[in-house]
Amino acid sequence: MILTFFQAAIAALVLILLPLFRLGWRRGHRLGTLLYFGGLGLGYMLVEIVLIHRFVLYLGTPVYAAAAVITAVLVFSGAGSYSSSRFEALPAAPRIAAALVAILLLVYTLFLPPLLSGSIGLPMAWKFLYSLLLLAPLSFAMGFPFPLGLVHLARRSEADVPWAWGINGCLSVLSSALATMIAVEAGFSIVLLVAGGAYAIAAVSAIRGRVG
Repeated sequence: MILTFFQAAIAALVLILLPLFRLGWRRGHRLGTLLYFGGLGLGYMLVEIVLIHRFVLYLGTPVYAAAAVITAVLVFSGAGSYSSSRFEALPAAPRIAAALVAILLLVYTLFLPPLLSGSIGLPMAWKFLYSLLLLAPLSFAMGFPFPLGLVHLARRSEADVPWAWGINGCLSVLSSALATMIAVEAGFSIVLLVAGGAYAIAAVSAIRGRVG
């Protein structure tokens, strides 16, 4: 697990940092781009992995948990991404969207376990429906920061958009190994808080709309 993490970390650093020798580090406020899209990539996958583990006990098997969580997260975050176009004109939209997700993650860290344990006796069909209802608000909010960030970045420096995609993808891969390491040492609640911290960093980096 540790070896996998370091292999992914080295690959991510190479793929993220090498293009900067050509693009230039300071021109275009690229540190903000790195922190914003890196935070989103790290946070999104950490949340997805934690939620799958949280719902394994609730739904009985890893297959049911993965199916329910992945379906809910992809469908509702897709709906959030589609709806984000209504807020593209707001300069602070990326910052607000990322901050909202960070706040929601804190709320879910506190209240998701008791909500699941209090309804674990429901029939399976009702538990699936309840799972979707629980996951919908967070997943919908998670669909906003990435497309809003891309739109604002494209307005400042369209050439940096592929680099932003690469940052997001690299950190998403890295988070898969990182989630397991943190969970083993500190528990899944801490992983969810780390994900919230990643979204908070993204929000701070997007202050005054300077994503790019």
